[in-house]
Amino acid sequence: MFGVELDDTRARSFVDVYLGALIHDVNLLQTVFASVGLSESTAVSSRCWNSGMAASGTAQLSNGATWSSTWMLTPGTDRFVEELTFYFDDGTRRLVLEPPYGNIKRRGSQYIVTNARGTAHSEFRDDTFRAELVAFHDAVTGTKTAGATVAAATLEAGVRDIDILTSMFRLNL
Repeated sequence: MFGVELDDTRARSFVDVYLGALIHDVNLLQTVFASVGLSESTAVSSRCWNSGMAASGTAQLSNGATWSSTWMLTPGTDRFVEELTFYFDDGTRRLVLEPPYGNIKRRGSQYIVTNARGTAHSEFRDDTFRAELVAFHDAVTGTKTAGATVAAATLEAGVRDIDILTSMFRLNL
């Protein structure tokens, strides 16, 4: 697939980090950008470190803007946080998602949204992480769990996301 033999570290990085973790961030970013007509992203840089358990990548949009995504395994922190920041002329919009993980599994997902004026809104939502996992399970197995939502990602979006991540990973070879 890559034209070179991958050692265990690089193979694990591609499967676990790029396709297992970064794919969720890339799907979110690509979906947001496609909704405003910026559907083409081209990989421009990528880097792996921490024995293949951390990676970052940058891509350029059709209008010249860039986006970056980083994921790293940090088992000592016992928490999981995703942060998305958009920069605009009138300020930034920031979304922080902290799903239940480790010692906080029963708490629900915390969402923090910061608007252009820097005003933050924070809330906890029950079972959103579980609902995402059930929807993913149903999509993979072809089943429908009672009361579950349907996964929003399309096959075409999945192919698009895998293509950009594969292109990023190739930049490490």
